[in-house]
Amino acid sequence: VEVLVEMAKDDHEIDRHIDFGFVETITSQHPFFVLDARLGWWVLRDVPAYHVYFSCSDMERFDRLAKREGITATEAGDKALVRESLDQARFRALYRIEFPPPEHQFSLCLNTAGKRPDFLAEEIVHELES
Repeated sequence: VEVLVEMAKDDHEIDRHIDFGFVETITSQHPFFVLDARLGWWVLRDVPAYHVYFSCSDMERFDRLAKREGITATEAGDKALVRESLDQARFRALYRIEFPPPEHQFSLCLNTAGKRPDFLAEEIVHELES
């Protein structure tokens, strides 16, 4: 991911291809789908959708990244902050949007701290059914 992020700094077509290349394919072939993407809320803004924003504290994010990548939480925090800084600059230059996005852009916002994925899925289903 880091290599691609670095390449995308100088070649905006990489981002545009990734961000919009899949939208038409997915929406034309699948009437219902789940998309996990940093800009999914924005690239699908004209598609009727239920957008869910997952958040947690920076410390929790860094701990999760550290466990996933086998590094310290400090290293993970440094790595995450560098990526976020690069993403913020790119998304602002490319699309004139702020990142992370404002929560009002979403149908539902969930704090994932201490919650298992199955519990979060149940919360989403409950919200959809109510």
